[in-house]
Formats: sequence, structure tokens, C-alpha cells
Amino acid sequence: MAPPATDDAVAVISGCGIPCGPVQPPWVGRRDPHVAARRSLERLGHALLDEPTQYLGARLPFLIDDVDLSSTPAEPRPWEHARNPLDLLLSRRDLPGRLPDLWDQALQAAGGNQPAWAFPDPAGALWKFPALRPPAEPGIAAEPERPSLPGPEEIKFVSRVLQNERDRAEIRMKRPFGGAASEEAHALLREQQAERQAETPPERNGRRGRPGKDREAAMAAGGAVHRALEEWDLLDDPRRELERQRHLLLAYLAALVEGDELKRALPLAESLLETFVAGPLFARLRRLKDHVLARELSVLLPPGDGEHAPVGAVSGAIDLLYRDPDDGKIVIADYKTDEVETEEELRARAAVYAPQGEVYARAVREALEMEEPPRFELWFLRAGSAVTV
Repeated sequence: MAPPATDDAVAVISGCGIPCGPVQPPWVGRRDPHVAARRSLERLGHALLDEPTQYLGARLPFLIDDVDLSSTPAEPRPWEHARNPLDLLLSRRDLPGRLPDLWDQALQAAGGNQPAWAFPDPAGALWKFPALRPPAEPGIAAEPERPSLPGPEEIKFVSRVLQNERDRAEIRMKRPFGGAASEEAHALLREQQAERQAETPPERNGRRGRPGKDREAAMAAGGAVHRALEEWDLLDDPRRELERQRHLLLAYLAALVEGDELKRALPLAESLLETFVAGPLFARLRRLKDHVLARELSVLLPPGDGEHAPVGAVSGAIDLLYRDPDDGKIVIADYKTDEVETEEELRARAAVYAPQGEVYARAVREALEMEEPPRFELWFLRAGSAVTV
């Protein structure tokens, strides 16, 4: 199939990707077709630079049977010195010798009698014949049909939905990002202690005047003892290790409180540590020394449901994780320094800490892919008693 020789033919342009506009016939009044082709391509190059808003569709009358691109009189410019897309085109060392050669390549690329409108040459440059583009190919997408305006009832309904979403977002913004695994348990504990304090007559509570200070000192003492049990060397002599940890209590407390609070917390921590070592739970911990899996194990979980639950994550630390030597099951033990003595007080306090145990059990079960949740124990250090929850 020969190239068309009518005004409907189009220019063959290297894949420069720059739009161009229409160009006048180049050969009118000229003797040398090479000069005519050269000047027409120069006009094409200026059009590429001067009319950037038009689509690549310049209709250059073909006259290509006699045009030899490789024999243009002017010396091609190096690509780095090109002034327009024409210079870029002519700077190619692999430029086809004759335009009909490109037409043959278009036929070969299409694999039929109708040439392809776009195809890459062996050098990788993309050549396009816009006028040969099949009409079936989609052009600019038609503008979608504009939706009709909503009516008053629909506007009211959407407004109510948006207001509800705003209210929900406001509630969510008030929730904390992160929360402690023991947060719910501590909230229940504060409620329980407030009820007991309200039921206790003032004359029976000699320390009623400074409950906050005493509570801070007690919490600091409990934190120091937790640190001592985390660092306790279970393989060393118990008396020697007790003396070492007693000397370290002051450093543990200094990281928690200072000043008068430190002075009040130190004797509380020493008394609590000695009570624990003298009780049955310390002997039990010593027997488990070869079965301990972790101490002070950090956990991180996705938040649970609820209006007051954190939106980011729940974190905590498991005091002791061990494998029961009797049945081989994994057990979570959490140390508690509460001042409880009777069985009734122990059961009531264990119910308070049950939500914390559920969080820890879920963390271990998911991490170890266990079929059943591990057992959760509360070790009340003052009372020397362990309660399974």
C-alpha cells in the first residue's frame, strides 16, 4: 500500500510529546524538494514551540515519495544544542533515510493492509500518524450527566446524618489515644476505695487528713518492690539477694518520687519487701526459677470497644510469665501490694482486677497463638496469697 499523496496526509514526528499546529504546503514555488521539506519541517518546529495548546495533528502534505531526510543540506545540530523539536528529530543518527520506509514499518506493525497509527521503531522512538487513528478509539471523554439538585427532604436527611457524624467525631476526639491495661481496674479500685472511705467514720481513720499523700507513697513503694522482683537473681542466695535489693530500693524510689514522698515511701518499700520474702509466695517464686518465661513482659494490643476506650492502643507489662511445672500450662502472674487480709477482701479485690487479667490473657493468647487463654493469677504480696481469676 503506497503512502497517500493528498492533503489529508500527516507529518511523521518523533516521539517528542509536544503538541503542534497546522503548517502550509512546503513545495509551492520551490525547485528543490529537499529544501522544501527542510523548510516545512522548520515551520513545523516553530509550530511545536509557538502553539503548545493544540493537539499533535498537523496536516503536512506528504510528498514523501521523493523526500530523503538523510540528505538534507543543513548539518544536523547535536541534540544538546537543539533549538526546537525539528533539530531533535534531525539529530538522530538512526533517522530513516526515506519517509516511505516509516510507512512500511507502520504496515508491518499493523499486520494488515491498514497501517498502524502509532508504533515504535527499532531504535525505540515512538512514531505517530494522527490522521490514521481509528475512529473507534476513545477520545476526550464526554461530560457526565449533571445530577439533579436534591429536594428539601433529602437535604434535611443528609443534614441530620452529618450532624450525627459530627457528634460521634467530637466524642471520639475526647477519647485518649493510648491506655493502660490496668486502667479499668484502677478506676474500679478508686470507686471501691471511695465507697469504703465514705463508710468509715472519721474518728476511726487517723490518717484521714492526708489520704492523697499516703496513697502516693504507697504506690511508689509498690513500684519499687515490682522493680526489685524484676531484677531479683533467683539463682543467688536469698539472704544475700535481699540485702542487695534493699540497698537498691532508694534508687528505685528516686525514679518515682522525691523529697518528703521519698522519705515516706522508703520504709514502706522495705517493710513490703521483707514481708514478701518471709511469706509463701517468695518460696513459690524460687521453685519456679527454672520455669520462668519472662518477667516484666511488655504487651501492646489494639483498643477494645466502648465510649471510653482508647482509639490507638492498649499497653501494659506482665510481671511474671511462667509455665506451670505440674500441668505444663502457661500462667500469668500479676503482683499486687494492696492491703487486704481476709478472704472476702481478697475475692472483692480480685474481681476488681479481672479486666486487667483479660487484657493480659488476650495478649499472650494472640502472641503465642494458643487455643485457650492462659491462666491469670493475682499474687497479693502483703497477704502472701495467690488468687486465680
